[in-house]
Parts: sequence; C-alpha cells; structure tokens
Amino acid sequence: MIDRREAILVRLREIIEEVPGIVRAGRNVDDVSGGVSRRPAAILHDGAEENADYEGRPRFAPKDYITMTPSVLILLGARSEVIGTRVNDIRRLMIPLIYKDATLKSLCTAAGDIKFQSGGLDTTQGESREASYELKFEFTYLSDTREMESL
Repeated sequence: MIDRREAILVRLREIIEEVPGIVRAGRNVDDVSGGVSRRPAAILHDGAEENADYEGRPRFAPKDYITMTPSVLILLGARSEVIGTRVNDIRRLMIPLIYKDATLKSLCTAAGDIKFQSGGLDTTQGESREASYELKFEFTYLSDTREMESL
C-alpha cells in the first residue's frame, strides 16, 4: 500500500525543483549549501499531520482523513531592494504548479484538498542578512489505519 504522506512530500519536492528561478532545492535541511550566490533556494519542511475528522467520522475509524501541513522556505540571499518582487515571482509560479499537479491531486481526497494556508516574509535573519519567505500548505488525504495496526 502507498505511503501517501511520503508520496506527497516526494512529489512536492519535485515540483519545487521545477519552479523557474529556484536554483537549489532540499528537504528538511537547515542549510542549502552554495552560499548566497546559489539563490534563490527552497527548502521543503515536512510539517505536522493530524486527524482531519471529516464528516464526524470517529477517530481511528478503519479509514481516517489526515491533514498534513508542510512548508516551503524560499531563501532569497542577501537583502536587496527587489526582495518583494523576487519572492512574488517565485510564489506566483509555485502555487499554481502545486494546485494543478495531477499526481498531488490523485494522492489527496479531492482536488480541493490542496490548500495554500499562508505566506510570510522574514528579513530578520541576523548576521546572515538573508531574506526568506515561508509558504505554508495543507494537504488532506486518506490514511488506512488498519495498516498502522500491523506495525
């Protein structure tokens, strides 16, 4: 049986790597090596998951809906006057690629179960002076809890 969480995360990273303007991509890493000359870079963080409790379904019913909340951190490099424009360009290209991806849609419970939650710019990275923008997403998928019982 497919591990939907892992399949979603693998495909999400593949999509991030395809976004025009992203020079480097990683998953669950603190640093994408290469220095500011290898920017913009993107880091996918797996995020939490919790029971979605759709339609009053009892917790841990034979099939549960799970909501996972991964985030994508876009590292922009040294601060400049064009940070807002650069991050908006990447954001504008990335979100539709995620929403329209047939593989991601097939892994979720319905096409509407891929959601952009929020985004935020951070220019307070201390000594590095590197600006970053975090995009948060939500994916809801079906998990067969009977498989978990056999572990």
